[in-house]
Amino acid sequence: MREALRNARKEQGMTQAEVAAAVGISRNYYNEIEMGRGCPHGAILLRLAKVLKADPMVLFADVLDDHDGSTSEPTVTPERVEAATR
Repeated sequence: MREALRNARKEQGMTQAEVAAAVGISRNYYNEIEMGRGCPHGAILLRLAKVLKADPMVLFADVLDDHDGSTSEPTVTPERVEAATR
């Protein structure tokens, strides 16, 4: 997620502070996410994708790949992505 977030942010010409403000989180928390030390919940993941105008399925591919197939659902699903980006 680190590289994908940083690249998407830079493609949009945004600073970490601008992304954080648009998503509704602190810059410090966004930095933790971008550096791979923070693990945001689904709603924040989807807001990040929307703000960065990025495909969440690509942006968070590593998060989706980490899903272990247990009974709990993955954080990001195609259905949630579609609902959040309407």
